Amino acid sequence: MSGALLSASARSASFLMSKTKSMTSLNEAPNQPEEEEVETTTMSPPQEITTTSNTPPPTKQTPAKALQLFYAIGTFVSSRPKLTITIALAISILCAGGMAKLNTENRPEELWVPQNTLAEEEGNAFLSFFPPTSRFQSVIVSGGADSGGADDKNVLTKDNLVKIMEMHQSIQTTNSTYEGQNYTFASSSFGAQDVISPLKVWNYDLDKLQSDDDVMATLNTYGKEPKDFESVFGAPKFDDNGALIKWEESVFLASVESAQVENNGGRLNFAYLSSRSFSDEFGGEITGDLVFVQISYVIAFLFVGLRWSWAMSLAAIFLVALSTVAGFGVASLFGLLYGPVHSVLPFVLLGIGVDDCFVIANAFDREREGVSRASEDDTSLIKRGARALSRAGASITVTSLTDLVAFAISSSSALPALASFCAFASINILFLWMLAATFFVACMFIDEKRQRDNRRDCLCCFTRKVDEVEDTGSKEGFFRGKMFTLVFFSVLFGLGVYGTIKLPVEDSARNFIPVDSYIKDFSEAADTYFPSSGEALYITFTNGEEIYKSREGLATLDTRLRGLSEEPPYIAEPNDYNYQNVMAGLKDYLATDGASIGVVTGGDGWPTNYEDFVATLRSYAQFMGPGAKYAQDIALSSDGSELEALRVKAEYVRLTKTYRGEVLDDASRQIDAMDATRSMISSWTDLAPAFPYSATFIAIEGFKIINTELYRNVGLAIAAVGIIVLITVANIVTAMLITVNVAFCIIEILGAMFALGLVIDSVSVINIVLAVGLSIDYSAHIGHCFMVKGGTDNDARATESLADIGASVLNGAMSTFLAVAVLLFSKSYVFRTLAIQFALTVTLGVLHGLILLPVLLALFGPKPFASAEPIKEVSEGEDPVVKKESISPMNTAHETQHEVEQVGEDAFEENTA
Repeated sequence: MSGALLSASARSASFLMSKTKSMTSLNEAPNQPEEEEVETTTMSPPQEITTTSNTPPPTKQTPAKALQLFYAIGTFVSSRPKLTITIALAISILCAGGMAKLNTENRPEELWVPQNTLAEEEGNAFLSFFPPTSRFQSVIVSGGADSGGADDKNVLTKDNLVKIMEMHQSIQTTNSTYEGQNYTFASSSFGAQDVISPLKVWNYDLDKLQSDDDVMATLNTYGKEPKDFESVFGAPKFDDNGALIKWEESVFLASVESAQVENNGGRLNFAYLSSRSFSDEFGGEITGDLVFVQISYVIAFLFVGLRWSWAMSLAAIFLVALSTVAGFGVASLFGLLYGPVHSVLPFVLLGIGVDDCFVIANAFDREREGVSRASEDDTSLIKRGARALSRAGASITVTSLTDLVAFAISSSSALPALASFCAFASINILFLWMLAATFFVACMFIDEKRQRDNRRDCLCCFTRKVDEVEDTGSKEGFFRGKMFTLVFFSVLFGLGVYGTIKLPVEDSARNFIPVDSYIKDFSEAADTYFPSSGEALYITFTNGEEIYKSREGLATLDTRLRGLSEEPPYIAEPNDYNYQNVMAGLKDYLATDGASIGVVTGGDGWPTNYEDFVATLRSYAQFMGPGAKYAQDIALSSDGSELEALRVKAEYVRLTKTYRGEVLDDASRQIDAMDATRSMISSWTDLAPAFPYSATFIAIEGFKIINTELYRNVGLAIAAVGIIVLITVANIVTAMLITVNVAFCIIEILGAMFALGLVIDSVSVINIVLAVGLSIDYSAHIGHCFMVKGGTDNDARATESLADIGASVLNGAMSTFLAVAVLLFSKSYVFRTLAIQFALTVTLGVLHGLILLPVLLALFGPKPFASAEPIKEVSEGEDPVVKKESISPMNTAHETQHEVEQVGEDAFEENTA
């Protein structure tokens, strides 16, 4: 015998443009930003314009009101940076106060299980008849390397059994103190106890065991067949005051752990499990590894500081932190639940927030081209801040809006954890967007003044590289091999489709348990020594009179459950260990002892009427009666005169499989087992009404829909993002290219998950929804920037788009990657999976956004906005100048920008007068 089971129980988430103003007078060229050298052309009224260029008339244009709005916000913020920061801090702190109502939830059935399912209905019905009165503690004892010899791991030697008996007695007699009262396992306050173990052949008496000269012969008297050694605990009562839970912690777990420590000879291995184990250990590594959140923020701070300035790096981190606490506070006020997986949100917000910061900082720098900081006075700096936000505001709005909508769509998920997570993310992204356009711009303005005045950075001992003129030669190289690029991404997409089709849905609940947890040891021991032992199945029959009418069929129910172990519903062959039927027990009892106790039976051996049947059953199955082990299998009315329900216990086989060397619960077979069980019971029309119940059904309902939830939420998110991009980019071709680009990226992420051994589960489905939000950022920035670049040469427009915003996108992606990479060292399954999927999202998102999309835009890109800015060129040895344009409606872009700036400047002058 390689192992024996000793068990005990007690009861228990550009508008650069504008509507072109009617040209009433164009006799003067529009004023250009002071930092640019501009060649101007005098133009007559619009009706007399003759176009000398081949430039086609521009297409869609985005509303001037959006540009004016961001210019006005930029003017206000740059004029009053300290006031803006104070207001932002006050609002954030006020909103953060809502965290006092944070609704934490750790129960898996409330997080990962769809609500209002058939399993929930069955579970509620079952618990109404049979309320929980049991808590289980189990120990699997197996032989160590030294038990009985170097190669002999027989646990059933006398010395080993004595050691097990000593541990059992320690569990039985050790006191636990709760609220001043002592409790033991044998305490009368718990009521009757039931311990099922091979040790019962010695009546749990250590002296009897020690005096037994042939322990194997004695053991052979236990049970009727070998499977009886695979015993589980019974179900003694427990009170509702928490005493039993305390007893489990201070006595049972402590006693087994002590036995494990004392067993330093290596003769025995103890694997143990308590009813409280999962609540103690489930997701414990997430909490333990939250230190990685702090480490990731430090990494992001160092990266941004080295790439930029330390003061602004600190402002970016502070922006993310403010958005996080404010968003969490508002979400808490709405009553949204907070689960363990929500701890990954700070990483998501860090990636999105730093990306927005890079875009805004890039706009600040590009608006200063050709002008030294020392030459700027406060008024010029305020105007630059306003122009920078009008330039960057549209871009971060497009990405923030698409992110928000992508998460908002998934907040309607049937999985509570996913729905709540996406709702949290939507609220936090809204705060990120608002604070980036206000708080961060204010900090940026103050830092620009610091640099102009040549004052030290906050970390004066560190310096960063002086900005150099950017070389666009490498970007132009992206378009020299368009065919190679298209072929490469076609192959990548094909591999992604293959992997997506093969990607399985699995139950990864075991992965939430810490790798060094004793639960892991117990699961592995159970898989090894008790492979036929699966989850309990209770078949509940209702309506007492119908039960009486079908009494004979119920008593022989085991015959209907035989031969089902190899195919759905995968029910184990009934035996004394895994099958318990009060009707079968009562029939046997009446056949042998019915006459002696005065029960009048008919020719079928049953009481002749329903009333007598209920009275006999009640007497038989009472706690002190001959059928005491069935006491909790019947539900009687309050006066005991009616039988409301009875349950028959069966058991599934162990539905596990090995996937790439790891033992997992087989979700596919579990779904088949649940569905087949329901169909089988529905077919029993000759028996009393019945329904099945298993504790795993409610989780299996989650497996059943998670695949659908994944593709539904991702599909809806991509569709919604496509609509938002169409509205904001205002061009159907560009919107389609961006949307398709994102869809291809998601498919490739799914395919890469298959290649890396990941599966579709409750964690990865959340990260895929996150991938939609993150990958759209990389593409939307480039697509929007392409539309605001003027000219007819799409290659030049795409190259200039990369020169304009590509570095910001890449820097944002790199900061996200570095911040999340630290999670690869986490012990938490949630954090490790997040790190892998984030790495895939960043890598593939950047490849698609910075390589494939520019190529597609160069090949198929539409005409620019009417308000598009002319492409800039840099001559050797010269400062950037505006490329000379022939007289065409494209020149109205300068007018629109000038007019918007003039509106903002007039307002600024009025405010400062």
